[in-house]
Amino acid sequence: MAHHPVGDSELHTDCLRCAAILNSSMNDMATRFADLLETVATKIRSLTVDRLARAIRIATAGLVAFVLVVIALIYLVVAIFRAVSVPLTMEGAYAAFGGLFLIAGVFVWQKRKPKEDND
Repeated sequence: MAHHPVGDSELHTDCLRCAAILNSSMNDMATRFADLLETVATKIRSLTVDRLARAIRIATAGLVAFVLVVIALIYLVVAIFRAVSVPLTMEGAYAAFGGLFLIAGVFVWQKRKPKEDND
């Protein structure tokens, strides 16, 4: 800062006030710029990382639910098979399940879309 003459204290006070205002303005500008950067970073994160994290959570929950349903279906089929094997014996249970799968296979075979012949 430039040296002012001793008798010019009013000018010296004005310079100090101007310097304080300028310093305050620069600090305010730095704060506003930092806030702007934080806002932009938050917006980008919400558009990318947050959406991806939500999608991963949903996919994981869906996969866990699918695996649990498959396990439950396996246990259900085993329980039904064992319940059927009590009155029908083991061979009768295999025959009953074989017949059910045969009927299901015929049904699915009839629902297929046959290839068109080019005659």
